[in-house]
Amino acid sequence: MVMERIPMVPYLSTNTTFVRGQGDGFMDDYSRRRGYAYARRYGINPTGKIFVGSLVEPGRPPFAPEGWVDAGDAKDQIKRRLEKQGRGADGMVKVKPREREPINTGPYRPDSALVNDKVDEIVEREHGGKVAPKKRRDLFEATSEKLAGALGKA
Repeated sequence: MVMERIPMVPYLSTNTTFVRGQGDGFMDDYSRRRGYAYARRYGINPTGKIFVGSLVEPGRPPFAPEGWVDAGDAKDQIKRRLEKQGRGADGMVKVKPREREPINTGPYRPDSALVNDKVDEIVEREHGGKVAPKKRRDLFEATSEKLAGALGKA
């Protein structure tokens, strides 16, 4: 048995090879016509461009301008837009996400509506439905601390 060595050429991901076979980002003619109409409405000429829907952040209008990139510079434009948005990617385009501040930096505090519901249950069950305002405030603080401890450990 003779084994023949087949040389492997490394895959180069350039702007040209990146979009080869990708089309223009649309799956069907209806979506394409709709996308092109939105592009023109935004003042974008869709000729020579592709639409990358993942560049459009949630809550933005359909086919928003940031989703359109030049086919000849697609890889670099996608990278720059992801960097600008602070988002990361780990595929054919590699971008490290921007470090973000943690959303919750302090101790957990339960929502006052949740605490009030629990206090209402306690007042009804243990005090016949009526308590003095000072007693209610004390119950509110105790219940809030109890919920913060129980829910904050989750």
